[in-house]
Amino acid sequence: MRLQAHRRRGRRRRSGRSRHHEGEGLVARAAKKKRCYGSYEGEVSEAPPNLLRDEEGKHRFGADRPNELRITDVTEFRIPAGKVHLSPIADCFDGMPLSWSISTSPDAETANSSPIDACGWLNEGDRPTAHSDRGGAVAGRDG
Repeated sequence: MRLQAHRRRGRRRRSGRSRHHEGEGLVARAAKKKRCYGSYEGEVSEAPPNLLRDEEGKHRFGADRPNELRITDVTEFRIPAGKVHLSPIADCFDGMPLSWSISTSPDAETANSSPIDACGWLNEGDRPTAHSDRGGAVAGRDG
Protein backbone atom coordinates (compact mmCIF):
# COMPACT_ATOMS: atom_id res chain seq x y z
CA MET A 1 0.00 0.00 0.00
CA ARG A 2 2.77 2.46 0.87
CA LEU A 3 4.59 1.59 -2.35
CA GLN A 4 1.57 2.37 -4.49
CA ALA A 5 0.99 5.66 -2.69
CA HIS A 6 4.62 6.59 -3.35
CA ARG A 7 4.19 5.99 -7.10
CA ARG A 8 1.02 8.04 -7.26
CA ARG A 9 2.76 11.17 -6.01
CA GLY A 10 4.62 11.43 -9.33
CA ARG A 11 8.06 10.47 -8.13
CA ARG A 12 10.12 8.56 -10.62
CA ARG A 13 11.50 5.15 -9.86
CA ARG A 14 15.23 5.12 -9.35
CA SER A 15 17.39 2.29 -10.43
CA GLY A 16 19.81 0.68 -8.07
CA ARG A 17 22.72 1.96 -10.12
CA SER A 18 21.71 5.60 -9.76
CA ARG A 19 21.28 5.21 -5.98
CA HIS A 20 24.69 3.58 -5.60
CA HIS A 21 26.56 6.24 -7.56
CA GLU A 22 24.76 9.22 -6.11
CA GLY A 23 27.20 11.78 -4.78
CA GLU A 24 30.24 10.19 -6.45
CA GLY A 25 30.24 12.63 -9.37
CA LEU A 26 29.78 9.86 -11.92
CA VAL A 27 27.87 10.78 -15.04
CA ALA A 28 26.71 8.46 -17.80
CA ARG A 29 28.32 9.20 -21.16
CA ALA A 30 26.92 8.56 -24.59
CA ALA A 31 29.11 6.59 -26.98
CA LYS A 32 31.14 8.75 -29.36
CA LYS A 33 29.66 9.11 -32.79
CA LYS A 34 31.74 7.29 -35.39
CA ARG A 35 33.16 9.68 -37.96
CA CYS A 36 32.99 8.99 -41.66
CA TYR A 37 36.23 9.05 -43.63
CA GLY A 38 37.02 12.35 -45.29
CA SER A 39 39.95 12.87 -47.63
CA TYR A 40 40.06 16.66 -47.22
CA GLU A 41 43.54 17.65 -46.04
CA GLY A 42 43.01 21.39 -45.86
CA GLU A 43 44.53 23.98 -48.15
CA VAL A 44 47.86 22.56 -49.29
CA SER A 45 48.88 25.39 -51.61
CA GLU A 46 48.07 28.99 -52.46
CA ALA A 47 44.90 29.23 -54.53
CA PRO A 48 45.58 30.63 -58.02
CA PRO A 49 43.15 33.08 -59.59
CA ASN A 50 40.19 31.11 -60.91
CA LEU A 51 40.30 31.49 -64.67
CA LEU A 52 37.32 29.24 -65.28
CA ARG A 53 34.50 31.48 -64.03
CA ASP A 54 32.17 33.44 -66.26
CA GLU A 55 30.70 36.90 -65.58
CA GLU A 56 28.06 35.40 -63.26
CA GLY A 57 30.66 33.55 -61.18
CA LYS A 58 29.73 30.09 -62.47
CA HIS A 59 32.33 27.57 -63.59
CA ARG A 60 32.89 27.37 -67.33
CA PHE A 61 34.37 24.02 -68.32
CA GLY A 62 34.29 24.46 -72.07
CA ALA A 63 36.93 25.22 -74.67
CA ASP A 64 36.73 26.75 -78.14
CA ARG A 65 39.64 24.73 -79.54
CA PRO A 66 41.62 21.58 -78.66
CA ASN A 67 44.40 21.85 -76.06
CA GLU A 68 42.97 25.06 -74.60
CA LEU A 69 41.62 23.70 -71.29
CA ARG A 70 42.30 20.42 -69.50
CA ILE A 71 40.80 19.04 -66.30
CA THR A 72 42.02 16.36 -63.93
CA ASP A 73 41.08 14.71 -60.65
CA VAL A 74 41.80 11.58 -58.64
CA THR A 75 38.80 9.25 -58.20
CA GLU A 76 38.52 6.19 -55.97
CA PHE A 77 36.76 3.03 -57.11
CA ARG A 78 35.96 0.12 -54.83
CA ILE A 79 36.23 -3.26 -56.50
CA PRO A 80 36.20 -6.77 -55.01
CA ALA A 81 40.02 -6.82 -54.93
CA GLY A 82 40.18 -3.53 -52.95
CA LYS A 83 40.39 0.15 -53.80
CA VAL A 84 41.92 1.59 -56.96
CA HIS A 85 42.52 5.25 -57.79
CA LEU A 86 42.09 6.61 -61.30
CA SER A 87 43.73 9.88 -62.32
CA PRO A 88 42.54 10.91 -65.81
CA ILE A 89 43.19 14.14 -67.68
CA ALA A 90 40.63 15.23 -70.27
CA ASP A 91 40.46 17.94 -72.91
CA CYS A 92 37.43 20.21 -72.38
CA PHE A 93 37.03 20.84 -76.12
CA ASP A 94 35.62 17.39 -76.85
CA GLY A 95 35.84 15.58 -73.49
CA MET A 96 38.40 13.12 -74.83
CA PRO A 97 40.61 11.52 -72.17
CA LEU A 98 44.20 12.33 -73.10
CA SER A 99 45.89 10.10 -70.53
CA TRP A 100 45.25 8.36 -67.22
CA SER A 101 47.03 6.44 -64.53
CA ILE A 102 45.73 3.82 -62.11
CA SER A 103 47.16 2.99 -58.70
CA THR A 104 46.20 1.37 -55.41
CA SER A 105 47.02 4.57 -53.49
CA PRO A 106 46.16 8.22 -54.25
CA ASP A 107 49.70 9.58 -54.18
CA ALA A 108 51.45 12.39 -56.03
CA GLU A 109 53.07 9.98 -58.49
CA THR A 110 49.64 8.81 -59.66
CA ALA A 111 48.35 12.37 -60.00
CA ASN A 112 51.47 13.77 -61.69
CA SER A 113 52.00 11.04 -64.29
CA SER A 114 48.75 11.80 -66.17
CA PRO A 115 49.55 15.45 -67.07
CA ILE A 116 53.08 14.48 -68.08
CA ASP A 117 51.77 11.74 -70.39
CA ALA A 118 49.17 14.16 -71.81
CA CYS A 119 51.95 16.46 -73.04
CA GLY A 120 52.32 14.09 -76.00
CA TRP A 121 49.05 15.54 -77.38
CA LEU A 122 50.38 19.12 -77.48
CA ASN A 123 51.12 20.84 -80.77
CA GLU A 124 53.78 23.49 -81.31
CA GLY A 125 52.67 26.68 -79.53
CA ASP A 126 49.87 25.10 -77.45
CA ARG A 127 49.70 26.42 -73.89
CA PRO A 128 46.71 24.73 -72.20
CA THR A 129 45.22 25.79 -68.88
CA ALA A 130 44.99 22.88 -66.46
CA HIS A 131 42.30 22.73 -63.78
CA SER A 132 42.23 20.43 -60.75
CA ASP A 133 40.54 20.57 -57.37
CA ARG A 134 44.00 20.90 -55.73
CA GLY A 135 43.44 17.85 -53.53
CA GLY A 136 46.20 16.33 -51.42
CA ALA A 137 47.41 13.96 -54.15
CA VAL A 138 47.29 16.59 -56.91
CA ALA A 139 49.09 19.22 -54.82
CA GLY A 140 51.93 16.81 -54.15
CA ARG A 141 51.61 16.12 -50.43
CA ASP A 142 52.77 12.56 -49.81
CA GLY A 143 51.32 10.93 -46.71
